[in-house]
Amino acid sequence: MFKLRCIFLLCIFSFALQGVIRRHDCNDHLYKTAAKDENFSCIGLVQSSLGFVLGTGTLIDNQTVLTVGHSLVNRQRVLFCMFDVSGKWISAGGTVQVHEEFSQSQRDLNDEVGSDNEEYSINKDQKLESLHNDIALIHLHDPVYCRVLPRLSVANPKRMVGVHFISAGFGASGNGKEGPSFFFDYKKRACANQIIALYQHSGFDKLWISSLFKSPKTELDGLLCYGDSGAPIFLKGSQSLLNEESDRDDEEDSSFPQKEGPLMIGFNVILIGNGHYGSKNGILPLAYYKNWIQKNASSVIFVE
Repeated sequence: MFKLRCIFLLCIFSFALQGVIRRHDCNDHLYKTAAKDENFSCIGLVQSSLGFVLGTGTLIDNQTVLTVGHSLVNRQRVLFCMFDVSGKWISAGGTVQVHEEFSQSQRDLNDEVGSDNEEYSINKDQKLESLHNDIALIHLHDPVYCRVLPRLSVANPKRMVGVHFISAGFGASGNGKEGPSFFFDYKKRACANQIIALYQHSGFDKLWISSLFKSPKTELDGLLCYGDSGAPIFLKGSQSLLNEESDRDDEEDSSFPQKEGPLMIGFNVILIGNGHYGSKNGILPLAYYKNWIQKNASSVIFVE
């Protein structure tokens, strides 16, 4: 029984600690410099109260962080760490709200792992199926101000294939030839990639989108890896997903004027592969969670 529980925890841990894998022929400094762009200022580190890295989160309004659920199940309080508008590194405490359907699926999976079936093992398909509705919000006790907050896209995932995106995260780094290092330096790194495909798992009515880390094509090509579960997927540059009109009027705090942020189309959930060239990122589109997010974080900006 103890052995089975350890296997399960190791599988979940491999998702939770998802840094950026860079090109093998590109200096790491370029990725860290790119991450200083103000479009990435809303991205922070999610930590336990003891300081353990749980993943990456995105500030979507001044008191709400969007991230994945799999590293927060059975947690009530966590820390969100980021650079504030003055450039100071801060830690803000908050309470966790994991999507109800995801919480239930994890309880069901845990019941299976805790059964008396000694032959039980979790294969890749079961891992992916267990991550349906893998989304969570962190409600911060006090507001955190950021110059640039993202707009959240409700575009149909079918319109996303072929688009280029940018992202950033903290955590272990490495390169496509040698793979990831498990040394965390807590530096934020940015990367770029492209949505290449849609895929759907059995019994799940939502389409996932994915990216592939191939041999070098453009500068800053990269892969979200260990330490970046929950990292946002931002549309790169001036690409359009058609009707970009906000469904509400944004009320700015005059003390902290905020610029129109990047368009967030989804968030990283899982690394498919070992972090070398040929690995993929499994990404959940935000479109499916508009109602759930609006119900629980009413001041966010959605774009049709």
